[in-house]
Amino acid sequence: MKPAFPCLVLDGSAREGVRVGVSVDGRWRSEASSEKGPLEAAADCAQSALVSAGISVDDVRSFAVCAGPGSILGVRLTAMMVRTWTALSDRPCFVWNALEAVGLATARAGISPPFAVVSESRMKRWNVIPFSLDGVPGDCVELEAAQVGALGLPLVGLTEGAPFATLKAAVAWPQLPAFFAQGLLLKAEARPDALNPASEFAVWSGERHRGSK
Repeated sequence: MKPAFPCLVLDGSAREGVRVGVSVDGRWRSEASSEKGPLEAAADCAQSALVSAGISVDDVRSFAVCAGPGSILGVRLTAMMVRTWTALSDRPCFVWNALEAVGLATARAGISPPFAVVSESRMKRWNVIPFSLDGVPGDCVELEAAQVGALGLPLVGLTEGAPFATLKAAVAWPQLPAFFAQGLLLKAEARPDALNPASEFAVWSGERHRGSK
């Protein structure tokens, strides 16, 4: 899907830092980033990007927010900002998957699929998106390291120190405006939220804190 331009783009999914940009017709009109967390920097980055582009948030015709996988706090904070803006003035909102963007950028950088893009999740698990021979991404799933290896695919890694060999991933952010203008990556989402492919969660138990009988 293609967004209406100018499109305000927010990415708080990284483990550290936040990026915001104003996308217009396949290029960045302006960008802003910070090494601080989204809680401290997302609003300031958005304001900086808008001022650099010479527009206000009222001039924005659509929004795009990275829906993960990645920092749940960062994704939820940026999603909350977009939900607030669209509640004040009804405008289209879109989301994209971080691993899918990296896979597309990596393929265009010269690494031909099939491969899988992986990033560290939690509880020693990994977020994974496989790309078929024709470059079509599959579903984002959460797997254990042994399951990742069992895929039998070359692995493009976003995380250093993985317990399996990975190819170097291309940086997707510079290419996002071109992808969006081509109708790639974006999915309409009226109320963006954090994406978490996990279906299993750790449950707290007070057993370890009870005294021995």
